[in-house]
Amino acid sequence: MKTRFLILFVLVLIPIQLIYAPPAPDPKSAYDYAKHVVVGKILSVEILSEPDIQRSENTTSIIAGIALYEIEVEKYLKNPINTKIIKVPGYFVNEVDPWNTIGLHYKIDQRVLLYIQEDTHDVVSGYDLIIRNYESQVADGSICELGTSYHQGVCTVDGMKIVGESIDCSGPGIISKEQCEYEKLTT
Repeated sequence: MKTRFLILFVLVLIPIQLIYAPPAPDPKSAYDYAKHVVVGKILSVEILSEPDIQRSENTTSIIAGIALYEIEVEKYLKNPINTKIIKVPGYFVNEVDPWNTIGLHYKIDQRVLLYIQEDTHDVVSGYDLIIRNYESQVADGSICELGTSYHQGVCTVDGMKIVGESIDCSGPGIISKEQCEYEKLTT
């Protein structure tokens, strides 16, 4: 009887350990938590510290590097300020790892969507904001709104296609005026 329980315990325990994965990016929470959300172009990248990745047989230890980005803002999507050029630090690593939520550093001339939040850890002296890495992304083409999903080449809200200026800003899935303006910008 004890053997059966042991076998059952092992059969249940092993799959549970294999199921772990980092949570999916959550643009809605990122938007809510961010002080600013911007679409812009990377003008310069200054590497302040390189990442340190240590591997052993059973573990990987990652200390992210820090880069300082100069960004030409195309559009503020949340809390606009009267500045077209901003500098903000962000974490990065040198290699893609499915278990890691920190991305590669952005490159000069890339168009990006950045969620910028307050830096509560004082990562870089003199800067009180930092890029929220997991949800921020390179924006090669149009960017779908936070309350929408990308499906077969179009942005949708609750399965309804968004079409240019005909967006009803009081419709389903619209969270704020900024979000609605963002949808109009990206369709």
